[in-house]
Amino acid sequence: NITSTGDVSGIVNGDDVRVIADARYNNADAGTGKTITVTYTLEGANKSFYLAPAPRTLTGEIKAKEITVIPDPIQKTYGDDDPDISYKTEPDFSRRDITGSLSRDKGEDVGSYRITIGNLQPTTSNYKFTLAEGYFKIVPKRLYLDLPPTITKVYDGTTKVTTPPSVGGIITGDDASVAVTASYYDKNVGTDRTVNYSLAISGKQAGNYTLPAAYPIYTAVITPASLTVTPKNMEKKAGRGYSFTGTEFTASDLFEGDKLTSVTLTSDGAAATAAINSYDIKASNAQGTGLSNYSISYNNGTLSVVEKLSQTITFTNPGAQPYGTTPTLSATATSNLPVTFTTITSNVCSISSDGKLSFASAGTCTIVADQAGDADYKAAPPVPQSFAVTPVAPAAP
Repeated sequence: NITSTGDVSGIVNGDDVRVIADARYNNADAGTGKTITVTYTLEGANKSFYLAPAPRTLTGEIKAKEITVIPDPIQKTYGDDDPDISYKTEPDFSRRDITGSLSRDKGEDVGSYRITIGNLQPTTSNYKFTLAEGYFKIVPKRLYLDLPPTITKVYDGTTKVTTPPSVGGIITGDDASVAVTASYYDKNVGTDRTVNYSLAISGKQAGNYTLPAAYPIYTAVITPASLTVTPKNMEKKAGRGYSFTGTEFTASDLFEGDKLTSVTLTSDGAAATAAINSYDIKASNAQGTGLSNYSISYNNGTLSVVEKLSQTITFTNPGAQPYGTTPTLSATATSNLPVTFTTITSNVCSISSDGKLSFASAGTCTIVADQAGDADYKAAPPVPQSFAVTPVAPAAP
């Protein structure tokens, strides 16, 4: 209702009369074009001498009361569900008379997003909400380091880490990946070895993540590689002694920079008094560089004490030879005794004692290399080689 006082015409000078107007809306709800009924009453010592004006009807407006909605500071981690956006009101307004909730601008990448009124509204039109400025923040998701129970490898001569840490937490489908670069502090065998690593993230959505700290790992392990040393099988003539040089062995491969230079070799058959028989050659005490990084095992070799030593011949096939030439063949025996040659295709070729060939015709020439042995060596197994003797076209007249 609206109550007011004012002056009116028609009052005789000096009379004590006042007109009181009482205006009332038809109801208290906000709105426009609302009916206002105005009634009048008189007051004063001379009011009985006058009649009050007749009631009248007007139209008016009741404006909705403004309530300011103030969003609370709010954020979430990238990839999480949105929490409800809380708020307060000024002046304070009963939550029982509010429906709906605040919202925000669209977007899921890291950043700040404007908070919007959403569908938040009072349950009655007598109030109007005005939203104060506020922002919804999305902060980067921190990735985590996934370490194997133990970082370990077999020695390989490098500082490379074969089972590096990995990084987890990237959301499936995101264009983001983490490269892990890891290496041992040094290449050598041991426990509690230090591994250093670095992390680098890339991809269109890399900015939505933060990397974990890359602290050194002090519990890594490098175990020894296997190395097998085997003495070469050898022969010795009965009645003669043999002194090992320490290089009569073969070994499995070593890694770059490592060397096996010698081993200690012993055999009961090395003595001059050893009877004709076969004896073990035993190896031990490998020497070289980088060998502490290997687990070394030793096989036995065989030293055969014989009446005569074995020998073999190396005779390389000379390949096709043109008719009319006189090439010289060569061959060597492991005994260093001279090698002799014979032909078994005399219709095609012949050979002199010093290995010089002569050709009788084109065809296939077969030469056999022999070494008959001596007091110390048995005869070598003969080695044949066959090759073509090619015809030569005569010169044009």
